[in-house]
Amino acid sequence: MWKDVDEPNFRLELDTSHVYLMSELGMLQHTKKEILPGGQLQFIEMCKDKIGLVHIIDNNGTLYQGITSMHNAFGTGHIDFNKVMPALHDIANYKGEWWVVDLVFNEDAWNILKDAKEFIDVLNNKYGDY
Repeated sequence: MWKDVDEPNFRLELDTSHVYLMSELGMLQHTKKEILPGGQLQFIEMCKDKIGLVHIIDNNGTLYQGITSMHNAFGTGHIDFNKVMPALHDIANYKGEWWVVDLVFNEDAWNILKDAKEFIDVLNNKYGDY
């Protein structure tokens, strides 16, 4: 689709939770599951120079109401952000000025927002501001 649109300002939105479930677990695939041997990092590499926005959140391998990826608090899922964040910057060339912290489906989103910011601050200090 990205190639079909063929417009320089058309970019993809990458959600770390969705990428994990699709590339590593093959969730919601109704036929033979197809996953990527390189998982999330391979998916990110496939998106090189195409990402316009990143939704950043963790996932523990579950779906929300069987429909879409569950968005778990940082550190409570299976996403290795110490691999994902450098890949977004160095492999996919994501140069966005900000990320969306996606706390959807969390009844206590306001209460975990402070912890989310602290988690992201650690990533920023470790890998530099994106």
